[in-house]
Amino acid sequence: MHTPHRRWSRVAALLALGCGLGAVVSPARAQLPSASARALGLGDNYAALARGYAAVAWNPANLGMPGNPSFSIALLPLRGTAGLDPITLSDLKEFEGDTVPFARREQWLAEITAEGNESGRSGAEVTYLALSAGRFGFQISTALRTTADIGPDAAELILFGNAGRTGQPQNLDLAGSRFDLVATSSAAVSYAHPLALELGPLPDQHFAVGATLKYVMGHLLASGQDEGSSLTSTPELDISFPVIETDVEGASGNAGSGWGLDVGAAWQGGMFGASLAIHNLVKTFEWDEDQLVMRRGEVLFTQDTSFTDFETTLPLDD
Repeated sequence: MHTPHRRWSRVAALLALGCGLGAVVSPARAQLPSASARALGLGDNYAALARGYAAVAWNPANLGMPGNPSFSIALLPLRGTAGLDPITLSDLKEFEGDTVPFARREQWLAEITAEGNESGRSGAEVTYLALSAGRFGFQISTALRTTADIGPDAAELILFGNAGRTGQPQNLDLAGSRFDLVATSSAAVSYAHPLALELGPLPDQHFAVGATLKYVMGHLLASGQDEGSSLTSTPELDISFPVIETDVEGASGNAGSGWGLDVGAAWQGGMFGASLAIHNLVKTFEWDEDQLVMRRGEVLFTQDTSFTDFETTLPLDD
């Protein structure tokens, strides 16, 4: 038996699109890819320490501070990140190749329920060139970043199967799950200017302000959000997971673009120092809706019905 297409609202499509737009203008660290291996080793607590080419991504004001080299350069540094919360990658590794005990799965589900969801993130970055010359800096790079959330009931389905934690068929509300995948490239230029500013009697004080002007190009977007999927004890599986994505067939490599402005300030006096950076103080990035399509993402399975729809809708406004 085949059911007719369910009606799609444009409001739902725009909500999903909003998730994708937010992912690129507010990425996980809300800044340029970092070309510094030292920053990764310090857990990305690097805004006050970055000097030379690293200051472009972290705080451009540091290009005007003591310790900044007269010249620095990096070619093709690669960087990868991944993480899960509240159930972490180390939690999963503990049972690598083994069956996770029932009690531990119950504990994990309780943690996910208390947190509201299980969140994951990953990213890969390549900086083709980063350099600094005196108080000037430059960087060109590409980043791929993903984020995903799984709601408590969806986590229960993964951990315990369709019978759930109790072993008895039950209704599961799969809402609350979503994902974003964004690939962008950026070119940035920075400048810092030292200023005379003394705060109190501390010796050897230095102060500088800086700015980074960047151009961002969007290559790839895929953003999906569950709109009320469910698994009932009947049993019935009803999935509604619309996805907004770049049109692969008509892709030109540039599905959106815009400018951004970062500003920063840095101060040092004796053994003390402070650093402040505001990323994307100005941002004009927008996706080109003419290069985006909507994938319905609908599945319905009952005892006597089956229906799937993963077709795309062109254009997005339709």
